[in-house]
Amino acid sequence: MIESAAGKVSGFRTYYRLIGYMKAFWKVFLISVLGLWLYSAMQIAFIDLFGYLINVLTVVTGDGGLPDQVNMTQLDGGVTSWLAEKLGAGEDVLSQSRKALPAMLVLLALIRGFGFLLGNYGMTYVSQSVVHVLRTQVFDKYTRMPSAYFDAQMTGHVVALITFHVQQVMGATTKALKVIIREGALVIGLLVYLVYLNWRLAIIFLTVMPMIALVIGIVSKRFRKLSKRIQLAMGDVTHVSQEAVAGYREMHLYGGKQYESERMQRASQTNRRQHLKMAITEGLSMPFVQILLALIMAVLIWLALTPEILTSMSTGGFTKFIFTASLLAKPVRQLTEVNSIIQKGIAAAEVLFTALDQEEEIDEGTYEADRVDGHIVFHGFTGL
Repeated sequence: MIESAAGKVSGFRTYYRLIGYMKAFWKVFLISVLGLWLYSAMQIAFIDLFGYLINVLTVVTGDGGLPDQVNMTQLDGGVTSWLAEKLGAGEDVLSQSRKALPAMLVLLALIRGFGFLLGNYGMTYVSQSVVHVLRTQVFDKYTRMPSAYFDAQMTGHVVALITFHVQQVMGATTKALKVIIREGALVIGLLVYLVYLNWRLAIIFLTVMPMIALVIGIVSKRFRKLSKRIQLAMGDVTHVSQEAVAGYREMHLYGGKQYESERMQRASQTNRRQHLKMAITEGLSMPFVQILLALIMAVLIWLALTPEILTSMSTGGFTKFIFTASLLAKPVRQLTEVNSIIQKGIAAAEVLFTALDQEEEIDEGTYEADRVDGHIVFHGFTGL
């Protein structure tokens, strides 16, 4: 069967081969990656802007009133304070902020939206193109396969390759890559920003990352195993449905309605059970990762509130650090969730590639008649 042969192929090689289909669309893919990076970078810029606003409010509402000369670049040290200093050179903090903050807020929103448009449309374009190529390749392969191949496979499983399995591949090439690039860049950016704000606290946060990677590795094997079972079960559902629809006359003639209903019940029940197993695996892995992040956040807050740390950071810097660390939970969770989509896509791609690698029927016909005389002779015909 297709499944047994596909199981011998490693997931990494399968995914690498699947990504290879994107080479023909590398320009669009590169543009979409740049768009997703822009989107992630602007989220970090929003944090920097928010922290700068906290520092400005701290200076303005201090007991000493509004200082005439305050070097915000020394107090804050972020990109926002540097730009505000350039835009309002020679002015007080309040005047600088009133010019810089509204303009930067609108500019960041525009760049973020533009990046989202490029990334989302570009990834969808590449994904649909890959799906189109795979679907047509599988169909063309079917036209050149020997009859022995179709005799050995159930019709539903053969049809499911073009319908169901290809759609699973689309998830691996669109949703998965989009999340990996966008959220991966965000995680890296947030971690770098944490190190920039306070490297001692950032090192503590980084200690939990190997544990999260271990959980993802264990869950990956389970996801792929369940994904293959789901695809087989879906093939059974398609096969039973096609047989019942195509042979409805025979089903009514020979009283096979109960038999066909029981077959569908079994196939659908198997499909349901595999989906529930996938859900429970995903449901257990996500909270575990969230608990790890919550524990490390609790430790960070406890350490950050010590007098030694508080005196070394401004109010805005402390706010930026806590806010940045808390924002890491969402992209890490999404990166963990995308693992199930990747495993589904790999499982589907293994079956597709196994079918594409099957030996084709050899066409040994070489005789071509320029003209047919039309003489028909029957041998051994005894009549009715």
